[in-house]
Amino acid sequence: MKINRAQALKRFTVEIEFDDGLIATVDLSNLAGKGVFAVWAAPGAFEDCTVGSGGELMWRCGVDLCADALYLKATGKRLSEVCGPDSETKNSGGCLAHQEHEHA
Repeated sequence: MKINRAQALKRFTVEIEFDDGLIATVDLSNLAGKGVFAVWAAPGAFEDCTVGSGGELMWRCGVDLCADALYLKATGKRLSEVCGPDSETKNSGGCLAHQEHEHA
């Protein structure tokens, strides 16, 4: 899964177009203020998002989120529904957003 386009809409909310054609509004307020996401508190920091070369959502302040985790959050699906039944027993590569979604 990759992100084709992303635009911050309002505080901690972003509209994302995924490479399968899905366009979704994703609320990331559950991450704001936690760990590396504390940098979003700076004026304009959250709104300064872009799509990275790997199809991830990234910010100039150094924070990024993988497309897979954002897709799960946008659709409400489980990892196994998107990536296959064995995916939930494999390490997600340390993706904080995967962990955040799976434990939400």
